[in-house]
Amino acid sequence: QAIPVHNQVFEFNSDFILKDDEETFGRVSNYLGALSSIERIKILTALSERDRSSKEMQKITGKRGGSLYHHLNELAKQNLIRKIGNNYSLTENGKEIMIILGLMNQQAIFLEKSIE
Repeated sequence: QAIPVHNQVFEFNSDFILKDDEETFGRVSNYLGALSSIERIKILTALSERDRSSKEMQKITGKRGGSLYHHLNELAKQNLIRKIGNNYSLTENGKEIMIILGLMNQQAIFLEKSIE
């Protein structure tokens, strides 16, 4: 079955269905947990534009010290970002997640408009 998502069509097949096992549920839950704050979404969005320093991350998120590093560490634990020298950057996994988040956002916009 084809699923339209913001002017693109994706084939829905068994590879896209979550398997009914604890490993799959844990993996998805961990990713969703890492993405469950506005600050982390801001960090990922900023890093999708270019690498950023801790100081830049403070300005973007409004967080400092331990609070900022908590968010950075949560993203790093899921291999979404990495620190290289004094800067943070998206990993390949982080880039893929940003594509998924973009699709989710476009789908949310589409659904909001269809309700109106």
